[in-house]
Amino acid sequence: MSEMCSGVRTLVARMESNPDEFFGDAPKWRFMFAANFREVLTEPEKGALHEALKEVRRKEFDTLVVKELLKEEMEDSLTMRTSGRYQLSGASTLANTLSIGNQTLNEADVANLKSIATGTGLFK
Repeated sequence: MSEMCSGVRTLVARMESNPDEFFGDAPKWRFMFAANFREVLTEPEKGALHEALKEVRRKEFDTLVVKELLKEEMEDSLTMRTSGRYQLSGASTLANTLSIGNQTLNEADVANLKSIATGTGLFK
């Protein structure tokens, strides 16, 4: 297998350490898709970038799911407060699980979502 150029290694490492920089259009890193760069990268280099981007997209997907769930819960919570009730609608805990609406998460799911959210800057 051929050696990867330092730029590819650096981008892959950056995707691992700061995936949120590559979410959406990622204008900062858009140049990596330019034809003049793609044509000089080896197949292993292109493959490494593709695999790293696939992981970024999975993290982005997970983050968007968490944001939507939290947005929904915040809206429900706000509705409760304005109606004089202070508990989350549709949320309950039972035997180390969290149920939000029709979705039930176990401790591992919650821990995974928390690590994704903190790793992407959603929570600090």
